[in-house]
Formats: sequence, C-alpha cells, structure tokens
Amino acid sequence: MQIANIINTDLADSVSVFVIRAFVEMRRTIVAQQKALVSVKADGSEISKTAVFHKDLLPKLQTTISRILDTVIDTEKGATVKDEALDILKESIGTLKNS
Repeated sequence: MQIANIINTDLADSVSVFVIRAFVEMRRTIVAQQKALVSVKADGSEISKTAVFHKDLLPKLQTTISRILDTVIDTEKGATVKDEALDILKESIGTLKNS
C-alpha cells in the first residue's frame, strides 16, 4: 500500500501495516478454507468450491475490506482510509488535468 509514501506520517505507516496484515490474514483464511472445503451438500449432491467461496467467504472478505476503508486515520478531521484515498485520487486527477 502506497499511502504511507504519500502521507508520510507514523499513522499512515501504522495503517499500511494494518492493511498488509489484514490481507495476509485473509489469504491464510482463504487457503485454510480451500483445504478444508467439504464438497457435499446436505442432500448428497456436490457443490463447487467456487459456490462455497461466494456463499461463505466473499461476504466476510467484503466486510473486512469495508472495515479497513472505514478505519479513521485522522482523528482531528475524522478522515478514514477511504476519505484519504479519495482525496489522493482527486488530487491526482486534478494534476493530470492541469498537465
């Protein structure tokens, strides 16, 4: 995550480490669930690993990403990771337009 390079504060560094650890943990969870998947439904028919992923793991992944984006990184402004990312994006687009 490059936000720490742009914002360059201890808090941005901490958020970057938090995000990296969250994604590492999500990856571990995905791998563990893939290894432990049972491919038989209650009625005895088979279910694909993709269907299990979409049913069980995808909502958890979406919730985790939302929590990361909603993490407050500037308590004075109440700015979240998402707010900072949008500000950086707007500034980048403005710079491109001016070039």
